[in-house]
Amino acid sequence: MLPLIQAILTRSEFANYSYQEKREYFENQIYPIYKQSLGLSDSSLPLFPAEGEMAVLSQPNRPSHDLKVGGQITVAPPIAQKQSVSLKKIYLFLGALGVLLAINIVCVFLAFAQLSSQSEKVNFLYQEQKNTQLIISTKNEVDVFSRYFLPSYYSGKKENLVDFLSEGDAKFTAPKEGALQSVILEKLDYDSASQKYTVSYILSVKRGDKSSSIRLTFDVKASDSSKYGFVVETEPKESNYLKN
Repeated sequence: MLPLIQAILTRSEFANYSYQEKREYFENQIYPIYKQSLGLSDSSLPLFPAEGEMAVLSQPNRPSHDLKVGGQITVAPPIAQKQSVSLKKIYLFLGALGVLLAINIVCVFLAFAQLSSQSEKVNFLYQEQKNTQLIISTKNEVDVFSRYFLPSYYSGKKENLVDFLSEGDAKFTAPKEGALQSVILEKLDYDSASQKYTVSYILSVKRGDKSSSIRLTFDVKASDSSKYGFVVETEPKESNYLKN
């Protein structure tokens, strides 16, 4: 019995157990089996030493024999160390799973961002194509309307502008005086947000005995209710075409 007590007190398998747990393990499991198998009385068997008591045990470094009825019994070692290893494996697996999940989330986010960027580019190009097609299909109509408007604008008569102007700020447009000698379309743009055409013309206008080259810019918008199908949305702005 002494080697068995020595093993319980000193072996590494029992290192994680308290003194009280070791004592209960010996008295409740090992002691009764040992006593029954050998047919001994309590007085003939050694007691488990009290905590702090320096028991004089022979062969302190000799490992205990596993005893059983008619031979040997197996002393079950604690399983705390095995459980600790299993928990470490579980934690490592969960950590690796978390890393893979994070990588997948980042990849999905990057793919979504790239797809959104490409979608925006496609939508932009599609809108630009629509605007270009619209300008091509309506350019002549806007140009004809504008050329029809210009002589009325330079007639000096407000009543000549009524059928050309929208109900917005353009209705306050004051006509100019002068004789148009030439009209050249310089630029025509379309804004899909406002649905307006911005046109610029290079004009040769004669006032008295003097002719001048003028750039005239204004906005035009389609209108089903107007007499000509279009209206002037902004008051025309004059600027010098030739640089001084």
